[in-house]
Amino acid sequence: MPRADTYPPISDYALIGDCHSAALISLRGSIEWCCLPRFDAGSTFARVLDRERGGHCSITPLQDGEWSFTRHYVADSLVLETTIQGTGGELRVLDCLTIREEARGTPARQVLRVLEGNRGAVELELKVAPRFDYGQVRPWIRRHGHRLHSALGGDDALLVWCEEELHEDPAHELVATFAVRAGERVRLALTYCPPELVDAGPPAEPDAESLDRALEQTVRWWRDWVAQLRLGTRDEPGARQSGMVLKALTHEPTGAIVAAPTTSL
Repeated sequence: MPRADTYPPISDYALIGDCHSAALISLRGSIEWCCLPRFDAGSTFARVLDRERGGHCSITPLQDGEWSFTRHYVADSLVLETTIQGTGGELRVLDCLTIREEARGTPARQVLRVLEGNRGAVELELKVAPRFDYGQVRPWIRRHGHRLHSALGGDDALLVWCEEELHEDPAHELVATFAVRAGERVRLALTYCPPELVDAGPPAEPDAESLDRALEQTVRWWRDWVAQLRLGTRDEPGARQSGMVLKALTHEPTGAIVAAPTTSL
């Protein structure tokens, strides 16, 4: 398994998408590519290109010992499930770009990460390091209310909400250290917002219930879509997964398919 400071092969990344934009997540559960609010927008996270300056959203276990990382997609959906397992406990991370019930409506433009404790307790560091415009812009980070932060840079802004306390560090990053125990859930929402709307007053903070509903709606949306793909052969599971990837790379308003979510990598 590659170290956190080395470049993994591109094949180590898993795709999530909402038919408007996409993100790539490493085997270690780090979001290392994401363009919001569209496929052709400048990047919010681009660590896949520059480990030092590209930006990322990472989840790192802090306890000593060996940690294993495995993943799969939640059945018949493009919701990614990563399991992080060590001697002290086990954690699963559910990642998606949330999709509203009506796909052709206004997209949510939201990356949702849900951390669930499966066994024991996992102490970890959560880091949100947005770097707009392919790593060129370090954002100005502000706090709004109890759990909501904004990261503004140039023509872009990201709203960051987490159930755990996030702290700004000197590197223009938001960081939290906490433990997730068996049966607990911690939610993190990263939502694109035009900067002028942040200045006018950010939207109300989400809540755990609404984010859980967004996750459920996203799973249901993918399952409803993929139910149309019927081959009646042993190749059907692979075809359905391939169909979901192509659907995720299709720009919903125009029907155009992007060649790659990473602008050609």
